[in-house]
Amino acid sequence: MDVNLAQINAFLSGAVMLGFFLAGLFFLRFWGRTRDRLFLLFAISFGVMGVQRIALLVSTDTDERAVWLYGLRLVAFLLIIGAIVDKNRAASPRPPRGPKRQRTEDGEYPTLPLPGERSNSPAAPGGRA
Repeated sequence: MDVNLAQINAFLSGAVMLGFFLAGLFFLRFWGRTRDRLFLLFAISFGVMGVQRIALLVSTDTDERAVWLYGLRLVAFLLIIGAIVDKNRAASPRPPRGPKRQRTEDGEYPTLPLPGERSNSPAAPGGRA
């Protein structure tokens, strides 16, 4: 069996490329269901990485001249980072916290009753006035 290193490299590069395209299709399917921009940007970035693997395999450029190929990969990673940042910024604001308690005349906060406990203090919620 005579297999050289270039054939193994081409086979593995094809396998990685297939994985990128399958991941892109996976995210594209979720984008079709939800119309969430995160999934669309992930699908595009994995597609770009798959195209980069094809270009790397077909390209005759070596060493310093192949920088543009890795620029494609950089674009894909920047898309992923941008998608995550965009998703986190678009998150809904936190729900409002409970009502603010007013300090008493001596500068202290009134104690709140425990659940199921009634308070006679008019400053405490649930208390009798």
